[in-house]
Amino acid sequence: MIVNPEIEKYILNLIPPRDQILAEMEAEAARESIPIVGPAVGAFLAVLVLSSQSKRIFELGSAIGYSTTWLPRAAGLVVDTVANVSKWADVIMNLTPDQTAAKVYHAEIAPNMKPNVTLMFAHGFNIRFRTITPPPTVDVSLVAPKAPGHRVR
Repeated sequence: MIVNPEIEKYILNLIPPRDQILAEMEAEAARESIPIVGPAVGAFLAVLVLSSQSKRIFELGSAIGYSTTWLPRAAGLVVDTVANVSKWADVIMNLTPDQTAAKVYHAEIAPNMKPNVTLMFAHGFNIRFRTITPPPTVDVSLVAPKAPGHRVR
């Protein structure tokens, strides 16, 4: 914690303006009382990625994806919402748990995916029980590990 408010103000003014996605995440965190690293630490993490010239980034334990958004952007990778990426992706792999896969598909993927994409799953329940029924122009692939979901995720 920075004690002197003038120093804190100076440091916060060094941080570049956040785009809409980061601003929305910050607002959600404030509204829902979700702890996030905040813009100062997010910008610092980005500097670490840049200065270390990281090519592979693994971020674990992100509550809403805030720091996960800062890190890959610093490495020049694309970070966006499921809905936006579904508009241009050729392959969409839905690795969400079975209980939420259909909800994500119907709300974010189906309304936005272009024809002739490959839709992949790590489990077949949603396809088998038809909670997800992709259109005929979509190829469906299943990459199914042999173990219960909680043991392979």
